[in-house]
Amino acid sequence: MYAALFLVVLIGGYLLSCVVWPLKPCPVCKGNGKRRAPLGVTWRKCSRCKGTGEVRRIGRRVLGR
Repeated sequence: MYAALFLVVLIGGYLLSCVVWPLKPCPVCKGNGKRRAPLGVTWRKCSRCKGTGEVRRIGRRVLGR
């Protein structure tokens, strides 16, 4: 009983934090927005975040746009 209540509170808190902070640093470019080109000579925009350095959190995707 208490474990289920704890789990509901924990998930509710996470979803609430996703409403307040919907973005997180991009895991591919580490929030920099840039990556090295395949040959390592030049920089290019990160393909996952399109150069913004941020992506939506999983909880925010669950809640919708």
